[in-house]
Amino acid sequence: MKIEDAVQAFLADRKVNGCSKDTVRFYEYTVGSFYAFISNTDNSAVSIDEIAQYINLYFLSLQEKKLSYSTHHAHVRGIRAFTKFLHTNGQLDPPRHQRTHRNLCSNPPSSPNP
Repeated sequence: MKIEDAVQAFLADRKVNGCSKDTVRFYEYTVGSFYAFISNTDNSAVSIDEIAQYINLYFLSLQEKKLSYSTHHAHVRGIRAFTKFLHTNGQLDPPRHQRTHRNLCSNPPSSPNP
């Protein structure tokens, strides 16, 4: 399955399972941004099997943009939901997903000093 198809299936699943319009918009933004990042690489036809290598690159690109901690964390939540959906539907291997998730959360950007 290609990433584009997986994104569409994920968003349809969120709508069918009763997510609010705001929640669906949140997923469209976060997962859509991730898909746009992948599409802007040389490999716009990336398969699900290759997703892990792009997740870390995506979050590095967000860190370079100096986004706030809450914005960065929102993207982590959206991508985590997407990868969990892929795992639940047998599209993503569980160990790869868990390892990727740990990598994403182990080094969050610094939060601003209060």
